Order: sequence, then structure tokens, then C-alpha cells
Amino acid sequence: MVHQSCRGRRELLIMSLRPALVCFLLLSLTRMAESDDCDGTADKVQFCKVGDKLKLTSGAASGTQVTWSGTGVTRATYDDDTEQKVLELAGLSAADSGKYTATYTGGPKNFLILVGAVPCDEGQECKVVKGSSIEMVSGAGSGITVAWTHKKTPGETAKPILDINFTDKKEKLGLFNVKAENAGTYEAKYPSTAPQTTKTFTVSVQDPITTVKIEGKGSVCAGRKVILECKVIGDAKEVTWKKGTTTQITNVNGNKVTINEAKPEDAGKYTCRAESYLGGQPVDSPEFTLAVSAAVDCEKQQKGTNSSTSIINNNEEEEPSAARAASCSVALVVMTSLLQLCWMV
Repeated sequence: MVHQSCRGRRELLIMSLRPALVCFLLLSLTRMAESDDCDGTADKVQFCKVGDKLKLTSGAASGTQVTWSGTGVTRATYDDDTEQKVLELAGLSAADSGKYTATYTGGPKNFLILVGAVPCDEGQECKVVKGSSIEMVSGAGSGITVAWTHKKTPGETAKPILDINFTDKKEKLGLFNVKAENAGTYEAKYPSTAPQTTKTFTVSVQDPITTVKIEGKGSVCAGRKVILECKVIGDAKEVTWKKGTTTQITNVNGNKVTINEAKPEDAGKYTCRAESYLGGQPVDSPEFTLAVSAAVDCEKQQKGTNSSTSIINNNEEEEPSAARAASCSVALVVMTSLLQLCWMV
């Protein structure tokens, strides 16, 4: 009876969960289908997500040999290895962003692919790291052609942008491998007749973080002041500190940790993290070990070291004095001899 009762409850549980399981499977399959392929269009920009599969169709006629060039072609596959009319690239990453070109008789065809582009919002400063990709959306309705311009400084004349940086009707603008000259103001205007809607995007380009390290004294006496500084090469949006596994560190002021009176419990391994601007990755410093000595004679040892240093410096000072005295004696003897010779003459 017990066995039958358990089996009945199990079957009831399965029946109640079956609709949820079916729904989960359908959603999973839908998401896989949605993110499977990212099909590029010739002479247009295509925004893809990280992990997508890229598919570029050259449009070459049957029997035509196609040659591809671009960032990710070294690991690409083709529908036909002989003709290579269709390029496929699985597992896209930000490093695959760039221009892909299909060269053949009747070509070339250019495709601009941006993977994991940073969205820049209208009316807000968009701080992005050099080398990243960005996306700006005009918000124009379907079928409306947008006119885009760019100027580096407020007093500069606005210039139009190449067509390959846009989706259809120039509704979206995309840039990859952003450089310093890409900073400035971008304007999207539509429709072509008055009154027009103008959307303004401001972009600033930051240096990527290359090096992060902690500087300061690694060994101090208890009660002494300690200053640890997080040195960052590149532009950091924010610096955070960690001691061991905890982030609850007091006396933090930006890039510095200041301990006015060090205690033995302040000893440990410290790290700092530099947070990057949009399009970059955070960078952690190597561990910095701080030792705090609670020994009674800690200060005496340091004073003794200073005293011996002072003695060495005094000895070094005495040697030049003795040399100067000897030089003066020699000069006196020479002068005396010269005077005697003059007198004899």
C-alpha cells in the first residue's frame, strides 16, 4: 500500500510539472533560434550579440570563386570550401568586430559587423574605451531616412559619415575600433523636410587600462601611519579595494587607503580593482602584502638602523675634511719654497 501511495504521488507531481516543463523547453528552443544566426547585409552595419553565429552571403553566382578578408576569417567556415560563397563564423566575440570583404568577379562586397556594441544614449555623454564598438539609435520611424553628421569640437564644421556605418534608412549608426578622432558630437536629423527632429549623441574616448599595482611600505611598526596607493595606467572609472576576501575596508579615499595608526589586524593581502569605462574590462592589481609588527623593540630597531646610517654619513664627511687639510699643507710647503728661491735670487 505504501509503495502504491508513493507512486501515485510521484505521478501526480509529474502531471502538475508537465506544463511548466513543456513551456521551458519551448522558450529555450525559441531563444536558441533567435540567437543562432546573425545575418549580415552587404554595405550595411549589422549588430550581433556575443556568442551569435555570423552568416555572410556574398551573392556570387554559381561557379565563382570568392575570397574573404576580415578580422575573423582565420577561423571561419564556408558552405563550400571551393567557392566559399557563404562565410560562417560561430561563437562571436567583440574581437570579431570589423569589416568583412568578399572579393570576386562583380565584387567586392563589404559587410560591417559589430559584436557586443556599447549603446550610446541620446543626450548623455558616452564614455567608451579605445578599440571598442558603439551603437547609436536615431529613433526614426519605419521608412524615414536619417541624415547623420559628426564634429570633433563645437566650432568645427559637421561632416557626413560613410554609408557602410548604418543599417537600412540609416536608422542606426555603428562604429568599431573607436579611436580618439571618433570623439565629439553626432547628430541624427529626420525627416528631410522641415520641421526636423534632431537627436544629439556625445562620445568621449578613454584610454584602456593596461597596468594596476599597489605602492606603499610593506612592513611597518604598530601605531605608525600607512598609505597604500593604487597606481593605474589608463583611464579608470572607479577604483575599489579588497583585503583578503572582504571589500569592507575603511579609510578609503579613491585610489588611496590611509591607516593612521596601524594595528596587527591591519596586516594582510590587499588588492585594488580599476573599473574600466564602457567597452573595457576591469583589471585587478597583484596582491600587496602588508606586515604590521607588534614587537616592543620594533621602534628601537628602526632607530638603531637610523643611528648607524648617521655614523656612516659622518665617516664619509670626515674623509673629505682630512683630504682638504693635507692639500693645504702641501700648498704651504710649495709657497714657502718659492719664497726662499726668490730671496736667494
